[in-house]
Amino acid sequence: MAATQIATTPIFGPFATLPIAATSLDVAFVAGDPVNGNFFIWDSPYGDILIAWNTDSSPHHITITSQPDACAGRTGDITNYVIGAGVFSVYDFPGPSATGWANTFGHILFSTDSALVKFLILEREVA
Repeated sequence: MAATQIATTPIFGPFATLPIAATSLDVAFVAGDPVNGNFFIWDSPYGDILIAWNTDSSPHHITITSQPDACAGRTGDITNYVIGAGVFSVYDFPGPSATGWANTFGHILFSTDSALVKFLILEREVA
């Protein structure tokens, strides 16, 4: 089966148009898909931030899959990173490109071993 997409959530500021509508600053975490994995679409030249939250009372793992990248010298995936119970872990994908992380479709692939790990992908709107 194909990986499950998690949509990015725009971050407002520092030059947001005022007034900011009610609930516009609210965010929601989405459960990871431990069977098929997950992805988000790289769509911001300013970068995206992946936040993983382990809502369980036991540790779990995440993996972030890299892509071939001769220029930056990346050595491989972030594999089986341990997220402790109740912990948030954050990884920054800065702009202007996702070279070494996004595949040819602009997808950044990641996975977890438990649906109790929730994800939120924040999309930067301005530099």
